[in-house]
Amino acid sequence: MTTRNLTPQQGSVDSLVSRLVEYVSSHDSAYPTKIKGASQKQIERYCELSGIRPDGPSSTYLSYLETLGVEDGDLLGWRRIDPKIERLIRVYEDWSTSEPESLSPTVPVIGTYLVGDQVSLDLRSPTPNPPVVETSDAEIVVELSVSFEHYMMQASMMYVESARRPHRIWASSSQATVEKHLSANGGTDPSTNKVLQGLAQKFGLHTAWCSENNYKILINEKTSIFAETTPGTGLMTHVFTEADSNQLPAISDELENMFGATPHPLERVDEKLPGT
Repeated sequence: MTTRNLTPQQGSVDSLVSRLVEYVSSHDSAYPTKIKGASQKQIERYCELSGIRPDGPSSTYLSYLETLGVEDGDLLGWRRIDPKIERLIRVYEDWSTSEPESLSPTVPVIGTYLVGDQVSLDLRSPTPNPPVVETSDAEIVVELSVSFEHYMMQASMMYVESARRPHRIWASSSQATVEKHLSANGGTDPSTNKVLQGLAQKFGLHTAWCSENNYKILINEKTSIFAETTPGTGLMTHVFTEADSNQLPAISDELENMFGATPHPLERVDEKLPGT
């Protein structure tokens, strides 16, 4: 029987893709049939257009393309991102003739939002595990994650948790509203992360290793909370619980009281994962 880990395994950057697929597959045995890697010809064309060197600091991303480049099983669908290599090649081919100013090998595009800007790697400092940033015409708008590994593992956990837990809500709050509630409830040192830490302690949740300063995943056997803070935007949370858990109403009340985040039911058309 396959062991179902609450979080993906930690390991070397070189093993990122195998660890990601292993984790998702431990919850969704059909996942390997939902993914498809890019061909060598497609990867070579992408590297040619983007300026990525196959032996450079983005080699981990190229390993991702080899396994999930054509189809990622909708791993990033909830982020409203299209990461498919065919789409990336078309974007680069269009830019090379119409918008050459959008081309920069230091911020290669790895996904496009369904509406808006792009998701890119930040290769300004050589590292095998580069930060992930939002870009617009090759200009960095905001850092989305401290590393490609964290970004993909966060996505894999959202994919698994949203499908396997039957009760779910989302709640958002503007930055002004969050600051107002933190000031009223947080004492002399109010901060979103401090309040989230208290929430985790209250409900017996631990912080997943792939969390970071602006993206916290709090989880136990019955409940998971995903909390994302974006400068200038505010707080977005997703909460998932088991059928026999009574924590959802209590967590909803906490989010509303501490952040002014009004909970809403989260509907998904996806079928539950096999065996859950």
